[in-house]
Amino acid sequence: MVPALISNIEIVWKHELFRRVLERMGKFMTCVMFDKRGIGLSDRFDGVPTLEERIEDMTCVMDAVGWP
Repeated sequence: MVPALISNIEIVWKHELFRRVLERMGKFMTCVMFDKRGIGLSDRFDGVPTLEERIEDMTCVMDAVGWP
């Protein structure tokens, strides 16, 4: 899952509605959610990431969990 504009993984899990949705989805599929570069628990950045950098970030997460 690629969060919309602003996200924080820890806050999402503390919010009851989001937690229930993620737990329900987890019963049927493997779901990976991450903080986008510079948002949430991620390190801050100097400039706005390009589309290519965002795609690279998503690809790295997919590689880390073994998805083709």
